[in-house]
Amino acid sequence: MNELLYPLLWTFICVLSRVGPLLVMMPPIRGSSVPMQVRAYLALGLSTSITPLALSNASVMPGSLTEIIIAVALEMMLGMMLGGVVTLLISGLQMGAQ
Repeated sequence: MNELLYPLLWTFICVLSRVGPLLVMMPPIRGSSVPMQVRAYLALGLSTSITPLALSNASVMPGSLTEIIIAVALEMMLGMMLGGVVTLLISGLQMGAQ
């Protein structure tokens, strides 16, 4: 059972740690008008729906705790960078429209 559960859980954690910061930094959701619980539920829902698609291309779960922490931190930084790029693109479109 663990052989089936660990890859699925690892993939879900990787997807969640990438989608979570991306959603937090996106302009329509970033404002104070959207409560943090809604953002968290949206990240969980998107991660749950993306995980089966990413499972076939997922990496193997690292063996040590430090490697797991580093991998999750890298996924979170990638999500923040993607969110920053989306923010820059939307800000550029807003400036260009003025």
